[in-house]
Amino acid sequence: MAGVRQFDEDEAFAQALDVFWRKGYRATSMIDLADATGVQRGSLYNAYGDKEEIFLRVFDRYTSRFVADARKALDKPDLHDALNAFFDFAIRSILRGSPARGCLSTKTAIETDSESPFGKCSITSPPSCSKPSSPKALPRNSPCRPARPPTSLSR
Repeated sequence: MAGVRQFDEDEAFAQALDVFWRKGYRATSMIDLADATGVQRGSLYNAYGDKEEIFLRVFDRYTSRFVADARKALDKPDLHDALNAFFDFAIRSILRGSPARGCLSTKTAIETDSESPFGKCSITSPPSCSKPSSPKALPRNSPCRPARPPTSLSR
């Protein structure tokens, strides 16, 4: 049947989430996603267009679930109990997996580059900043230049 998906999207997205979490957005290829999901690359391209769209859909599901679980943890009448439950939840989330996977949002934000829809600046390779020796070497309006010098942040 043309136009009908022949795979379980929820299961495929769960597998894709695991790949993105382990390898990161940049290092994940469509071949990796096809292998993990058991869905042919052509079918993934046909259904979603590209890796970015798959990631955005997977990340949307991840954040929706995370926020719902965080709300549930915070839904306590006592503020102290609510905060303890939230921090227990957050720590469990970060330590999940073997080795611990950390926070997907942070991992993605750290690795994004200038051509990605996820951020203007990559910590590892900022745009239009060919590895400057100091933040002062960056143009004043660069998204990679800190608003305050790093030394002033520690005071």
